[in-house]
Amino acid sequence: MSPWESLMKSRKFWLMMFDLIVSVAVFFVTKYAGPAYADDALFLIGVVQAPILFVIMGITVEDAAQKLSGRDVRR
Repeated sequence: MSPWESLMKSRKFWLMMFDLIVSVAVFFVTKYAGPAYADDALFLIGVVQAPILFVIMGITVEDAAQKLSGRDVRR
């Protein structure tokens, strides 16, 4: 499997892309809606990013455990 195919099938990659899209969307909505919403936007980004980062870390640990056990199963 090529690196690009592997990347396109990666759960971690797609979660990171989702996080990026949400963060950029919130940034631009806040920028054009006015500075009154800046605190709310920062709160929303913080609330969304933390669970996504924990899920990505969990997937990484799971994948590493599979590789170490010799059961490298690709999804």
